[in-house]
Amino acid sequence: MSINTLDERFKNDMDNASSIRERLKTLKKLHEDGIYTVDLFDNYVQINKNMLSYI
Repeated sequence: MSINTLDERFKNDMDNASSIRERLKTLKKLHEDGIYTVDLFDNYVQINKNMLSYI
């Protein structure tokens, strides 16, 4: 699973897969269930308070 943007419109131009919100919820669920995951954030992704609203 990858999340290369927080912009749903941009994501839709790149792939026809699960929404960003669903991907973030899945990562959260995996973490809560004790499954190790790795998140890599590149410098073009800005992490801010708006990201928390996706979860």
